[in-house]
Amino acid sequence: MGRPAGEVTFQQLRYLVALVDHGHFGRAAASCRVSQPTLSTQLRRLEERLGASLVDRAASPPSATPLGARVAALARGLLLGREELIGTARQEAEALRGPIRLGVIPTLAPYLLPALAPQVRQRWPEVTMEVVERPTHDLTELLRQGALDVALVATREHDPSWSGRVLGYEPFVCYLAPAHPLLRFDTVDAAALPHDELWLLRDGHCFRDQVLAACGADGAGMVGGVRIESGALGTLGRMVDTAGGLTLLPRMAVAAMGPDERARVRPFAPPRPGRTLRALVRRAYAKRAVVEAFIGAAAETIARYEKAD
Repeated sequence: MGRPAGEVTFQQLRYLVALVDHGHFGRAAASCRVSQPTLSTQLRRLEERLGASLVDRAASPPSATPLGARVAALARGLLLGREELIGTARQEAEALRGPIRLGVIPTLAPYLLPALAPQVRQRWPEVTMEVVERPTHDLTELLRQGALDVALVATREHDPSWSGRVLGYEPFVCYLAPAHPLLRFDTVDAAALPHDELWLLRDGHCFRDQVLAACGADGAGMVGGVRIESGALGTLGRMVDTAGGLTLLPRMAVAAMGPDERARVRPFAPPRPGRTLRALVRRAYAKRAVVEAFIGAAAETIARYEKAD
């Protein structure tokens, strides 16, 4: 063969791999959607550029030489790497736009989303958030059905179809009625809270179960002659304001309070009760770039709350 000339192209390598796979010039050309003369000409140019004989044209039918077969094996790796490179770059460019379908539990959504949404809008202006606010069991079912890209929860959920990412730890705080006797203390003991003054969310909310576990209670009775089955922490806070008693809130809720309300918040003495916040993501999912970016932004937001604690 003559001296090497010019550069080897991916197209030429693809033609060589096709010849090895099909063992026939015509079938190889058809698989590459080119004419047989085009494939043959490009293989000759490849040989010239490598300075080596890759095709035994004296054979019937013509086939790759032993060296040609070895070059084809190396070419497969290069072609696969090229496809992965292009796919990754394309996915990265295309994924940071369009909707991300997000599920959030009700005890997290009112506090995390107002801080997180502006960040998403500023960093990725072409990304839109479609938010579903539901209890954990509803979110996990939607995730299993493929109706959500990410679910933000506060329990350790197990399912072979998804993986969990820890976003951070959020402590609970105690919110007390005006003039409550516990206000004279800087911290309160969760295990010593009066259960007959405790306002709780209704059954079905993981936050209710976490509060009961933290306080060693088995449920809430009447508080000031009132029993309430609420699905919103804001309602419990207003009941504390007007009917007395106390409730537990996630630490992030304090950021939305006014000065008078904050004055009635007390942290817990160690060991401080709280919850671990997690992002659930299906193991096989599209929009990888935007999902990973969103999870990172959520973790950053939660970390800022932790530092402010």
